[in-house]
Amino acid sequence: MQPHQPTVLVVDDDVGIRALLRDSLEHAGHRVAEAADGSAALAGIGAGGVDLVLLDLLMPGIDGLEVCRQARATGRGLYLPIIIMTALGTEKDLRTGFAAGADDYVTKPFSLADVLDRVGVWLRMRERLRLAEQQRLTETEAALQLARAPLQVLVNLTRVWEAQASGAEVAEVRPELEQAVRTIIDEMERLSHLLRA
Repeated sequence: MQPHQPTVLVVDDDVGIRALLRDSLEHAGHRVAEAADGSAALAGIGAGGVDLVLLDLLMPGIDGLEVCRQARATGRGLYLPIIIMTALGTEKDLRTGFAAGADDYVTKPFSLADVLDRVGVWLRMRERLRLAEQQRLTETEAALQLARAPLQVLVNLTRVWEAQASGAEVAEVRPELEQAVRTIIDEMERLSHLLRA
């Protein structure tokens, strides 16, 4: 099985910075998607398939802080790391960026080596989260499978009792028990589906 090649979404209205980051990230083995403004960034994030966002703050239209806030407010699925990259570097700017939901903050002008190191750290973190989530889902599915077996045993026992009993009481209980078992299994399936969503 081929290893996952992460996709980094580079969001910046400066064509030159996008090209520089794209070339460096591709050279490091990553796929790169680009967005020149906040609307395109939100569309790219919403479409899925993005593993990390490099996000400029000062852009026309929707700025980077709002992109960050909206991405966090609507985020589903595996956690998406967001690294802000901006010329705004005061302590207040950093606090504002982190409050908006950023995971890391790089000031311009930046060192490409530093950016690539940070991208690597956050992509490794995302991969660990992905593996942990995959393990959790596998364990949950195994537990649900184990829970189904005793329920089916109950249904089978009522069939045996019904075959051995002369009274109508067991025959009346079996359909009710089967319905209860079906309801429980349906709810377990629904839970399993919600956990995978």
